[in-house]
Amino acid sequence: MSFALLLSWQNHRISLISKTDQPKLAEPLLLTLPAALAQQSQESQQQSQEAKQQNQEAQQSKTNPQQNYYEIKLLQRAHQKKLEEENVARIKELLKLDSKSFLETWRRRNLDPATFTKEAANRGNLYLSCGDTYSAYGLYKEAVRSLKQFQSTDSAGRADSQNIEDPLWQLLLNYLKTTVSESAEREAIHRILKASDIPGAVPYVSGASNVAEYFIVSGRRQNGIDLLDCVLAMILKNKPADNENLCAASYEFERINSLNRMPAAAKRIKEVEQAWIKVLDAAKKHHAEDRAILIEPMAHLSGFYIRYDDRSKGDKLAEQALKLAAAEEGNCILDRLYLISEAYLERNEIEKADEFLRAIAKIKCNKFKRTEFCYLPNSYRQLKTKYEERGQWSKAEALLELFRQAQEPGTYAELCVLQDLMLGEMEEAASLHKQGKNEEADRLLNKSDQAYIKVRQCYLGNNDKSLLESVSQNRQERLRSLGLENNLEF
Repeated sequence: MSFALLLSWQNHRISLISKTDQPKLAEPLLLTLPAALAQQSQESQQQSQEAKQQNQEAQQSKTNPQQNYYEIKLLQRAHQKKLEEENVARIKELLKLDSKSFLETWRRRNLDPATFTKEAANRGNLYLSCGDTYSAYGLYKEAVRSLKQFQSTDSAGRADSQNIEDPLWQLLLNYLKTTVSESAEREAIHRILKASDIPGAVPYVSGASNVAEYFIVSGRRQNGIDLLDCVLAMILKNKPADNENLCAASYEFERINSLNRMPAAAKRIKEVEQAWIKVLDAAKKHHAEDRAILIEPMAHLSGFYIRYDDRSKGDKLAEQALKLAAAEEGNCILDRLYLISEAYLERNEIEKADEFLRAIAKIKCNKFKRTEFCYLPNSYRQLKTKYEERGQWSKAEALLELFRQAQEPGTYAELCVLQDLMLGEMEEAASLHKQGKNEEADRLLNKSDQAYIKVRQCYLGNNDKSLLESVSQNRQERLRSLGLENNLEF
């Protein structure tokens, strides 16, 4: 009840009271007015306090999400730190438990340097995980000494170096990531290279490549280039007949130079060219009669010239490589020529790539029909795609058909080409239908169906029901997406 209403009601009541009762009744009624006023004031204050509290809560709700975010981040960081501390504790316990076994390996390091090299490197990596750089580098130095001993005793016929040297180069890489001193970096790298600088020995190319990649990522490309240049020079000096490692080192040297990713200075291009020339010369000197060895550096150098605009030299070497592969009798070495075909495709030399791949298919068809390629099929598919992009399906079809004829019937290689033909004919048929060339489109769709029938028969003959189902489903989905009808009942 409001104060004005209450007052009017009280006045009305007082006027109705008789004059004799007025002093008796008016007094208690008038006494209720201060109480009503007090209650009204209290209610007003309470409402004001509630509004103020609601406003404060609203303000807090706006800041709470941000506050909660920081609290969660702090909790996550604390949890991560706890996990790291627990992991370090476990590694230290592991090192402690393994100490007796490693001590025995240490005592036998002169008798079995290979095992010690591997075990010391693995243990050094564990020390680095605990943040103990000093102990890790101490083991690295001991492992490098044993590596040198191993290189000296096993230079005639190297055992599998990956199991022995991979942990050591990984230890070097992890150590480089923790040190800030360039002099310390140089010393560590010099140690491991010196251990392999022995006649008949070679540095571990894969490990050196990983270290070079680290230099690139950290913005020191020249350091990576210098490292691989040194590795290549050491192989040429100590084991020039090792064509496999020479090609691997030269390939990494070219890749690290980033000639394929950005415009390169003429000096860089010349350095890579000289590297491949040296590798090819070494192969000619030490493997003059071994075509399988000669063809790889020849193909690499040809591809290099094609990519960097010296087509005359590139084409000449490509022709020599083709003759070399055609002259081989018992061993098919054609697949290595993908290095040349990919270079032509990279430079978008469509006609030259077509000519080169057709020549390969003819040699394979005449002499190596049963051999299945590993790398070259990708070149045929790339060229097929380029022809399709140019609206020249007939050329793509002719190339694929020639490549199919070079495969042994019923083999996986032939099936792959047939599926390429099946899908390609389908795409072209859909395109012709849109142009209103229905008769020609139906002819191509029929050819696509015939290719699928051959694939189906082959899979049924081999009892490959799951593969057949996959191919069939893919075909039906493609027909549906292209708006074509399925003319086959099965």
